[in-house]
Amino acid sequence: MDSVVWQTFLINQCDPSFREWRFCRFLLILFLAVLVPALSSAHHLTEEDYFVEIPMVISATRLPQPVTDTPVAITVLDRPMIEASGFIEIPDLFRLVPGFQVGLSWRDHHTAVTYHG
Repeated sequence: MDSVVWQTFLINQCDPSFREWRFCRFLLILFLAVLVPALSSAHHLTEEDYFVEIPMVISATRLPQPVTDTPVAITVLDRPMIEASGFIEIPDLFRLVPGFQVGLSWRDHHTAVTYHG
């Protein structure tokens, strides 16, 4: 029903001599409480909202793939994060990425980086 029909219904039902005046007043307040925020929070989409560039990643198969289609979590280490970390070597940066393990190789005691899976 549109709002005019609801208003007519509420006005006709809310006669002051009507026994359930308090209930009708409650219905009117509830109706306004739901209607006013719904009308004021309407977000109008612009053409730019539809043509925003979707971020692309290079997957393990070396094919560009939209971030929304990747089957795993993606961690991006950008320049400000690298500078803020204070790490000098790349294996130390991998400590910030979930799923990477950094340790020493048991053969030649060099740094070894592995990824789960």
